[in-house]
Amino acid sequence: MTLPTLKAVLFDMDGTLVDSEGAHWQAWVRVLRRWGAELDETTYRAHHAGMPTLDNAIDVQRRYGLSASVEDLVQAKVDETRAHLAREGYPLQPATRATLDWRQARGLRCAVVTGASQEAIHAVLGPHGLLERFDTLVGMDDVPRNKPYPDCYQLALSRFGLQPGEAVAFEDSQHGLAAAVAAGVTAIAIPTPISAEHDFRGAAAVCTDLVAATDWVARHFTLPTGAAQPR
Repeated sequence: MTLPTLKAVLFDMDGTLVDSEGAHWQAWVRVLRRWGAELDETTYRAHHAGMPTLDNAIDVQRRYGLSASVEDLVQAKVDETRAHLAREGYPLQPATRATLDWRQARGLRCAVVTGASQEAIHAVLGPHGLLERFDTLVGMDDVPRNKPYPDCYQLALSRFGLQPGEAVAFEDSQHGLAAAVAAGVTAIAIPTPISAEHDFRGAAAVCTDLVAATDWVARHFTLPTGAAQPR
């Protein structure tokens, strides 16, 4: 059997490249306490992990009957996130740098494809010196519809001039996975402790970490032989 040729790897950011979902949960906890509501981890895992801020704001307003507007909730969460990033940032997942080295050595294009904003992409990845490691950055500002719609993945493919079958996506949540699958991209799920109970039935594989994900890709795709130029 002839294996498909891989040309690009598309990375989700929060939970996939950086260990941030626990911090996002705690940020929402602080936001909701301003309006007298409590968000437990079970509820966050089931309904909010991996979802864009706007979608979460709409959900919590309805779920808790909050007097705050959706706009106020979004701004409060953005402020909490900015404060956290200014204090300490988000740590990289253990194999993030090694995985970026792996793709570069094999001549694969790569992109960040996230439901976060361009501001967040730069604030999260910039301090780690990783922005220049990606050929393109796709965030919520760049598309009409955020994850779980396929728009962000479709845009990344368009920028690369690739067909869906020529790329793989690494995602940690069912919402991000749904976006990749809807775009026709082979999606590898890498659950975090926060997203471990999500529905990953649409994934081509469910892997424990980035190392296992790249091992799976190497077994199921033909990889380019020429190395990319250092970035």
